[in-house]
Amino acid sequence: MDMSDGMTMGGAPSDGSALNDTGLNFSNMTQAAEFLGEILDDSIFQIEGNAAARNFWYGACAVIAIAAFFNFAQKVTAFSRLRSAASNRPHPASPSNFLTISLATNGIAANFKIPPMGTIILLVAYLVWVIILEFANNNVPGAQHFTSLGVRASWLAVAQVPLLILLAGKNSPLGLVTGVSYERLNVFHRWTSRVLLFLITLHVIFLHLSWNAYELGPLEYATDSCVPTGWGAYAVLIWMNISTVAPIRNFSYEFFVVQHIITFFGFIIAVMMHLPDTALYSRVYIYIPIALYIIDRMIRTGRYAWNNIHSPTATLTALEGGVTRQRFHPGSKPNWNARIDGPYGNTADYATFDTVLLISGSTGTTYTLPILLDIASRAQTARLPVQRIVFVWIIKNTSWISWIADELTSAAEKLNAVGIELTIRIHVTCDNNFTNWRGKH
Repeated sequence: MDMSDGMTMGGAPSDGSALNDTGLNFSNMTQAAEFLGEILDDSIFQIEGNAAARNFWYGACAVIAIAAFFNFAQKVTAFSRLRSAASNRPHPASPSNFLTISLATNGIAANFKIPPMGTIILLVAYLVWVIILEFANNNVPGAQHFTSLGVRASWLAVAQVPLLILLAGKNSPLGLVTGVSYERLNVFHRWTSRVLLFLITLHVIFLHLSWNAYELGPLEYATDSCVPTGWGAYAVLIWMNISTVAPIRNFSYEFFVVQHIITFFGFIIAVMMHLPDTALYSRVYIYIPIALYIIDRMIRTGRYAWNNIHSPTATLTALEGGVTRQRFHPGSKPNWNARIDGPYGNTADYATFDTVLLISGSTGTTYTLPILLDIASRAQTARLPVQRIVFVWIIKNTSWISWIADELTSAAEKLNAVGIELTIRIHVTCDNNFTNWRGKH
């Protein structure tokens, strides 16, 4: 190509007009290769893509900061209620100032709690934000139009990877800062993976459009090593999204977890190999999630060690209804090994509300009963804001009541002693004695 004709290796003609194929002979491999290089010249697009990736994280950090503020405000409110109760103030759980009134849930705000409406709104805002960053101020005329769109999509895609890992770990700092439990963060983890797949799909489509518009696709495949590594990363990401659908995940959860971790590392390796030399600084978005994953593993290993410092005992005792309870004595069964991980998840301090309603069915009482027992125990040593507790348990057989009868009796006695009203409602749905009685009468 004759550079004196106005074409330079800067991605556009020297006169400032859009890059075009005027006067080119694509049967000349030299001219075709030079024009392909100019189409793919992303020196300016890399800078703009980097800025878009930073803007994405500015928005993400703003959302995290807002969630952290409300989490902090709720903790302050709970602390204030406990202090008010300790000072014997009337109605300590009732909103008493601007902050507590604004945080109090009303009929309308209840529809926006996570889930479901809050999740939907946040996910829609997330997708809209990504689309705006992809297409805003990104209408480059001429032969580099699709190149600009493709490069921008790649930067936004790689910027999702740290967020993907932040939302995946059970020891995520996001959960600590925002107060959102890991199982709720996992919903956003799955959608972040889908947005990542969406952006990489845009990257693939736009770059292929830029080559094929001038029938330069075969030349690009023959000369650019980024193509096979890109397809490798894309294939791994597609599989990671497919393998998370419920039927595959539920078929063998253990297999799902193992292959998910392996394919994640395969994806990271493929992305590192795919990133061009002109954008090596984009690897910071890969180094960060690697560090986050290592930190998560270290914390979990530390918890394993801590949980095994003490020698716990466990009890299993035969109960009515075909249920067995057995006490485990250390040393009696040396071949029994167990790893205790956790605890995980966040929950509100139920003792800071004036009324607590606990509803469970069958074995779901393993969640609600400890809450009841905790409140009853704490009420013995400190005055709590809670004034009334309603415990509802739905079971199939009346004999199941014996499973927790002693615990319910103990909780009722403790709460009654401190003036906290406890109402226990047990609903039996499928007792054979009821069926036999109806058949005889």
